[in-house]
Amino acid sequence: MGSTRQRGFSLVEVVVVLAVLAVLAGVVVPLALRIFESAAEDATRDEMLILKKAMVGDPNRLQNSSRSDFGFLGDIGRLPSNLDELVLQGPLPGYVFDNGRQTGAGWRGPYITGGFLGSAQEEFKKDGLGNDYILTVGPGGLDGTLISSGPDGRPGTTDDIALALLAAETSGAVRGTVRGAMGNGLSGIPMTLHFASGGALRDVTASTDSNGNYSFSGVPFGPHSIEANPASGLLALASGSVSISSNGRDITFGVLNLSSIAVIVSAMSADFGSRGSTNYDQIRIDGLTVDHGSNFRSGDRVSITSTTLAGGPATNTLQRIVVDSPETQVPDIRLGQSGGGTPVSVELRQFNRSMNGVAFTVTFLAPGGAAVLGVVTFVP
Repeated sequence: MGSTRQRGFSLVEVVVVLAVLAVLAGVVVPLALRIFESAAEDATRDEMLILKKAMVGDPNRLQNSSRSDFGFLGDIGRLPSNLDELVLQGPLPGYVFDNGRQTGAGWRGPYITGGFLGSAQEEFKKDGLGNDYILTVGPGGLDGTLISSGPDGRPGTTDDIALALLAAETSGAVRGTVRGAMGNGLSGIPMTLHFASGGALRDVTASTDSNGNYSFSGVPFGPHSIEANPASGLLALASGSVSISSNGRDITFGVLNLSSIAVIVSAMSADFGSRGSTNYDQIRIDGLTVDHGSNFRSGDRVSITSTTLAGGPATNTLQRIVVDSPETQVPDIRLGQSGGGTPVSVELRQFNRSMNGVAFTVTFLAPGGAAVLGVVTFVP
């Protein structure tokens, strides 16, 4: 009977096999590591987008065709100063809706809604590689950067992953026009914008220009409100009321009290751009002469017989608005004869030359001259 021999590996063969394994390991291990890092980077980018939506909201979430989600920014009026504010209220005030201003402000988180690796509360602050996210916010609180240190774990190197929080994504200008009953722009109308700032409601004001236009800049995205404020006794030019005599020396225009309270006018000045020889001699209101002097020049303050302008029914000019773009155009706010008392006719008479085509700015003053009741502009 024959016998079989078992032959082992020679030393050379073992060395060759080990060399091959070492070569394979040198190729496979870095490849596997890179695959892991790539997957971690993809997960990090996904997490950063979730964090961004928690901070500034999701522009694709709509309600009644309007954006409805503004995240932390929409409630507080700024970006979070740190990521903890997305899940912990801390010293921030709680959310309160103001019925009078028809908007609200305050913390109503948590704003993190999931999608992160792990389940621990602190996990959302770490990227897919286990490093802490770095959030930097600009001095105005409306722009910043969210940064992952990348695979090397060191911020400020070329493998960092950065997500910008641009001012164009967080704030914008609000513009609009206040018009009279006939569609003309009303000048000098005080406007108030109500919006969230630092977790509380803030009111800022601006007046309309000679064309009735107003604007506010740097307004954080979110649901806000805006209103005209004629309640303190505001006078405006009545629509279509300006006329001039055939010789150009008598000017007539109507003035309307847009507030709900009566106001008393005791002085006025007419500015027509020249303090030279141009002058007028008489002021009449509703057909009654209230002052008859001589040589009233441009800009002269003239005391007149006190005249009362009746108020009208109170009107609600408040509008709720949504600021969600760098430029938000507010629908026109209409004021006019239906929102005030009966307009009075004002005449500037007996100019020493034709005033046809000359720009006028007429200012009305309350008793004592301390308060400006209204400024009207027109070109007869």
